Amino acid sequence: MTLSEDALLARLAARYAAPAWAFWAFLSKVRNATGWAITTRTADAVAMSLWPSRGIELHGFEIQSRRGDWARELADQAKGEDIGRFCRDV
Repeated sequence: MTLSEDALLARLAARYAAPAWAFWAFLSKVRNATGWAITTRTADAVAMSLWPSRGIELHGFEIQSRRGDWARELADQAKGEDIGRFCRDV
């Protein structure tokens, strides 16, 4: 069963939604820089914990709904580092 990127994003949004809304913010299409930076990357989604007393976490998601897309990502793993450096390694 193949799910579209939108369907996968909806599932992630549901994972980080109510009642967990008090603990997480879920955003899609998040860039690694603001303004007109020369090199920018976009994470398909990020989830950020909102309670400092529990430790701030940032989970990044790169969605690949087709095998060809996945293969391209594997061939250029440095691409994910621009956003991955901000995320917790889990």
